[in-house]
Amino acid sequence: MEVARRRPPPDAAAMGLHLLPTEILHDILSRLPPSDLLLLLRSVSLSLFSPFASSPDFLRLHDSLHSSSAWLFLLHKHWPTHFSLRALSDRSTHWLRLPLPPVHDPYLLAASGDDFLFSSNSHRELIEYNSSSRAYRRIPTGPLGRRGSDSWRRSGLKLVPGPAGSGRFRFIFAELHQGKPTQFEYCSDTDAWRSVEAEEAAEARPVDGLLLNVVNFEHESVLMRVGERPTVLRPRFNDGSLGSDGLHVYGWVAVVRSAEVAGEGGRVLKGVDLYGLGSDYREWKMVSSVPKAGRAFSVMRGCLEEKGGVKVVLLSDFRGSRDIIWLCYETSRCEWTWIPVPESGKRGSNMAGMSLSSGLGLRSIVGGRKNGI
Repeated sequence: MEVARRRPPPDAAAMGLHLLPTEILHDILSRLPPSDLLLLLRSVSLSLFSPFASSPDFLRLHDSLHSSSAWLFLLHKHWPTHFSLRALSDRSTHWLRLPLPPVHDPYLLAASGDDFLFSSNSHRELIEYNSSSRAYRRIPTGPLGRRGSDSWRRSGLKLVPGPAGSGRFRFIFAELHQGKPTQFEYCSDTDAWRSVEAEEAAEARPVDGLLLNVVNFEHESVLMRVGERPTVLRPRFNDGSLGSDGLHVYGWVAVVRSAEVAGEGGRVLKGVDLYGLGSDYREWKMVSSVPKAGRAFSVMRGCLEEKGGVKVVLLSDFRGSRDIIWLCYETSRCEWTWIPVPESGKRGSNMAGMSLSSGLGLRSIVGGRKNGI
């Protein structure tokens, strides 16, 4: 594991760490975000960190203190065959470089905790990878046959890990199949797929569990509540706000407002509107808006995650210049936070997928390296 940007602390500060009592050092290190922890410890003697890197108690404590951290993952493609997976926490200003499984021509579809889902463009297959154990599994071909990366709708799929250390997981996605909303699910326990046609919700009632986006129309979204008996919801945009730039996932929707830039061959980002499901689950309701974004772009993609608030990431490109906007809406305080994003990698590389998640464990970052880091 390497930190994308290394700025070693002054030697005096590094020497001071050696003089601290073990208990105080333990407390300091456990509170540092993973990327900052590695940045610090790569500048001092490895013997200082070895007792902690090999201590299950320290790893558990660190993971518990940082379990709510949000992570942004970007897969860079450096033509023709070199790829790099980078990770950034919302509590750090340094990117980490994570190891990759042996996947030919990978594309990052989803992430959840220490687990990642990749598709192979050339082999048209799916690979699940656990960054903590370094174990990977090729998922058998699903009911819809072999698919390339472009066939997967990012907002309509979810990777659900099992208990930590179990190596178990489920992969679920929702699509219109033969004109009907259908849930497809792979379970690692059985190494098999199952598909279930969803039923229309008979009445408005509280919706618990996972919601996946099936398809979007101009004034209506089709959502699926995942379960043994999946059900369909059809919330409407009664104000006609959806348009063609909506980003949907998991029961919330972010609508990107933009305008054409005259003579520039691109668009300018005017703002982001966040919607949530109304009390009757049949209508989208405006929650909040981020005005005056003012960023120019020619191509834009995004992802959204709802956990401990709503995180929205927009990745854009304009004349070869890449820009990343990371927004967090705190539902309890009804306020937005802009998370600073440093340069993510070499210019000229192509993006091969992005994902938002939480709960990346320290073992995923330090495991597999000699002497722990």
